[in-house]
Amino acid sequence: MNFHYVWPMGAATPVIANRHPRAGEQPEYGVTFQRSGYCLVAFQPKPDGHGKALLIVGTDLSSLDAGGRFMTEPDWLRTL
Repeated sequence: MNFHYVWPMGAATPVIANRHPRAGEQPEYGVTFQRSGYCLVAFQPKPDGHGKALLIVGTDLSSLDAGGRFMTEPDWLRTL
């Protein structure tokens, strides 16, 4: 995956790292508490090759909650 959840050593907060930013994209997306945060949602094959896994991670609890709601609320799923 191009986007990864990373908590750098010594950093106060995690980031969503963008390994290969395209034009207009940032190399990292971090959290500014009570202002903005980011969530990563991925549907990936399991490492053993049997089945798939839904991964939801966020830079803070509000972002994680938003990702969970995005994947479980019918109105959001229709837009996906």
